[in-house]
Amino acid sequence: MVDQPWGSVPTSSSVPGVPAPAPRKEAIRVAFHEQEGLLGLTIINFLLSMVTLGIYSFWGKTAVRQHIWSSIHINDEPLEYTGTGWELFLGAIIVGLLILVPLAFVQIFASFLFAASAVVAVVVQVAVSVFILFLVGVGTYRARRYRLSRSVWRGIRGSLAGSPTSFGTSFLLRYALLLPTLGWAYPWLRVGLNRHITNDMRFGQHPFHFRGSAAPLYLPFATVWIASAVIIAAAGGLLWGNAELGLLFGGDDGGSIQSTEQTLFILAFLFIGLPIVFVVSGLLWVVYKAAELRYFADCTTFGDLQFQLNATVWSLITLTLGNILIMLFTLGIGRPYVQRRLIRYVVARLETNGTVDIAAIQQSQQQLDSTGEGLAEAFDIDGF
Repeated sequence: MVDQPWGSVPTSSSVPGVPAPAPRKEAIRVAFHEQEGLLGLTIINFLLSMVTLGIYSFWGKTAVRQHIWSSIHINDEPLEYTGTGWELFLGAIIVGLLILVPLAFVQIFASFLFAASAVVAVVVQVAVSVFILFLVGVGTYRARRYRLSRSVWRGIRGSLAGSPTSFGTSFLLRYALLLPTLGWAYPWLRVGLNRHITNDMRFGQHPFHFRGSAAPLYLPFATVWIASAVIIAAAGGLLWGNAELGLLFGGDDGGSIQSTEQTLFILAFLFIGLPIVFVVSGLLWVVYKAAELRYFADCTTFGDLQFQLNATVWSLITLTLGNILIMLFTLGIGRPYVQRRLIRYVVARLETNGTVDIAAIQQSQQQLDSTGEGLAEAFDIDGF
């Protein structure tokens, strides 16, 4: 009998006289098995990155991903990350030479050439900003494609089957509508981009599907938008309506005592009041984010497999605040712990319903990228 490649199903034509076996469908269970060693890995990566002036960070990032990926178990078998530090390093070098350096040259050249014409200088700056926004979209897509292509389970890897340019164009056009709509295009923007990238996702040659619209997200969005607007308006009214501050702008002679009170009020508002406003507004937006995460999972399928994500508002708040504290108190060195917390959160709260004929899934035939996520590195895009 001729050996069949892993993932293929023998048919009656490939093995004469033997009927094709019935599909062997499996229920899918995803679990996160935390492993020791991340602390030592984080310290080693930091020290070697310092010694090599940041060059080793690409290999350090790869080691962290290998550690985290191997903690994800699907049906009791670990996920494998096959990317390399060299691929990430080469991608960053190419993007720096072919994109970042030319962009910097264009901006410097334009500032000298059109110094006498403010209008032309603004036009050039807007054009560069638009191009950068397009590149952020392209970088987001390429980063997801690279990480999927280096994620392997049972010998089968993931992939994205679409075009980074197409996604970058959609990314640019959708984000361009945020300002004129005062942010109300956001749910439509998010659903459209998620549909685009999810429908391009493959495990082997088997596609994912996203079936959803922005309509169900507009109620939580409107609730949060209006609440945030009320808080910001109230803070603004407190600032401009304060009698002591009015004296300051009105020019009345209130004496040194009033000046001291006015100064204390301004300092208290800037260093206490405004941070409170931003924190409360940010926490309000977690309400929308939790609804979005749940909805995206509900609308995603992989064959007969359906997904659910138990993302609650309180769990997202504690996750976010914990990650912020880790980054602040470690001065960014603890980023691997933030990444592990994010992955663990999703995996621990992900539920699957249905079965998949894993043995029938063929290996992806898409050509692998030879370099890593250079654009994502350049614009600090976190694909986690």
